[in-house]
Amino acid sequence: MSNENLEDYPIHESLKVITGETVFKDNKWWEAVVTTESNFNGRTYRKVTWYRWNMKNGKWFRKEHKNINFMNNWEKARDIIQNQMENKDVV
Repeated sequence: MSNENLEDYPIHESLKVITGETVFKDNKWWEAVVTTESNFNGRTYRKVTWYRWNMKNGKWFRKEHKNINFMNNWEKARDIIQNQMENKDVV
């Protein structure tokens, strides 16, 4: 995915957006999964983050975010979420 096709995600200016995809967006809420790159102490780090922003006074503010740092943590969380979605009366 080239940067020209990325939305202008409202994330900190020190983070470089590598890829991103909106999960949900309306005039009040925006959720997206974004891969970012940052540099710290001479090292480059990439991470996947699930962001949730809220629109207030015409500007997006980060409401919450969850970094997904390790593949095994993601796999465990994915399995738990999938199980709960299938076994609960979730709308």
